[in-house]
Amino acid sequence: MEIDSTKEHRHAHHPQKVELTPDKFDKDEVLSRLSPINSGALVCFVGIVREFSDGRQIRRIRRMEFEADTPMAEQGLVSLREDFITKFKLDDMVIVHRIGALEVGEEISCVATLSERRTEGFRACEQCINEIKKGVIIHSKEILVEGQDD
Repeated sequence: MEIDSTKEHRHAHHPQKVELTPDKFDKDEVLSRLSPINSGALVCFVGIVREFSDGRQIRRIRRMEFEADTPMAEQGLVSLREDFITKFKLDDMVIVHRIGALEVGEEISCVATLSERRTEGFRACEQCINEIKKGVIIHSKEILVEGQDD
């Protein structure tokens, strides 16, 4: 497979650069969607459903539910991707997020970047996840183990 290294190709919306899915994803397959263009760093963040809500082993999570108006959410992720590619001068970026009910230990999301240097990639991944966690694009709800208050 030949890679088109033009700037237009890297910044154009590709159907697989942004994905909302109820299905599990393969990290290697997600990373294969990136188009390397003399990049010096590949940074990847994978979010996982944790067992405890507050980190102090008090509020135990049974599962998390993720909901989105799929067409609107996909467009929101496309815009987020385009903004971050420009803001952080990324060579490429892929965002995958699952929707539906996910159990503890399951992978929720994958954000991967290619950039000239690692600093931009780490910042872009962190800020992208922070934007998603605000709940405007994708809504999340923790379902606690029975007998615990929400």
